Amino acid sequence: MNTLYFDGLRFSVTIEVECQHTNLTNAEIAELAGIGASTLYAIKNGTKTPSMAEFTHLCNIFDLSPLSFFKTGKVNNGEHH
Repeated sequence: MNTLYFDGLRFSVTIEVECQHTNLTNAEIAELAGIGASTLYAIKNGTKTPSMAEFTHLCNIFDLSPLSFFKTGKVNNGEHH
């Protein structure tokens, strides 16, 4: 069975790159996203999967397509292939 699943690594790397190429500070980005700076840091380094709200806000801030962070794959016994 094919399903969509979230590519957290791609998202965290993309957010890190976008943060480096903006005139905004991490504190300003976090405030725009409605999250704490520590949460933004955790998302950027991949230790936290964003909530749907965090994900949506960050995509909107950087004008990113949410669908680009999902992959299609086969799922067998709960494992992604």
